[in-house]
Amino acid sequence: MTNFAGANFGTGVPPGYGYGTGYGPPQQYGYGAPYGYTAPVPVPDPERFSPAAQTGISALLLVPTILILFLQSLLRQATWVKEWPEPLRNVWDLGCNALLWLYFLVVVAFWARRNRRVAAVSIVVAMALFDTALVAAYLWYPSLHALTGDSRVLMWVLDACPVLIAVGQAAAWGVARRRNKIWAVGLIVTVVLATVDQAVRLSLIRDAVRNRDSFTEWWNQWWGVAATSLGIFVLSCLICWAMDAMSSGARRTTTPQFGGR
Repeated sequence: MTNFAGANFGTGVPPGYGYGTGYGPPQQYGYGAPYGYTAPVPVPDPERFSPAAQTGISALLLVPTILILFLQSLLRQATWVKEWPEPLRNVWDLGCNALLWLYFLVVVAFWARRNRRVAAVSIVVAMALFDTALVAAYLWYPSLHALTGDSRVLMWVLDACPVLIAVGQAAAWGVARRRNKIWAVGLIVTVVLATVDQAVRLSLIRDAVRNRDSFTEWWNQWWGVAATSLGIFVLSCLICWAMDAMSSGARRTTTPQFGGR
């Protein structure tokens, strides 16, 4: 028989079989997922360890940092190191500083969340290069402040560099570990603490120079350096974590929960 206008009067597939006829899947208009298909909900990066285990591991990760700071302090404490020529002592100091940053880089790269690793590592690398260049400048040019002349702006910039580095360290850890953007508010505390620490250091150094005395106060002892620098970093990270935890808790409380999802 002749198939007029495409109509099929014989046996076989019913006319118009396909989308929109009731004999097959519903008709699909435009782009996107087919009707009835539920798009996968992104699952947050799960924690690899329990909160108690994370706290213990974080505390243990500080131990190598304390050991490196002790090795760096031998330049000012050990007699046998003081007898070394100045270039070798500068290399020792610069090497210990670079080792600190290398260790921090490894910890951040391992401990960061998968979608934050590149950003966190980039911050650490940028801060490490900046701090290494600053330390090298001070080692080979101890009177770096004097080179600024009468420019108080340049002096303030040099004085603000340690504060910027402290903020960069806390920011790298926040980017690596925190989930919500509100954690960055905690960096205000980092700025305040680092500024106070830098102001006290500069005041003690000026007093030591004025009195022609050695700078042997708290901030020059290795344990003083460890307590202040690590204390600022740890306290800043804890405050950023608290801000992040409160934001996550508020979001879980205000978000309606639907059964079966």
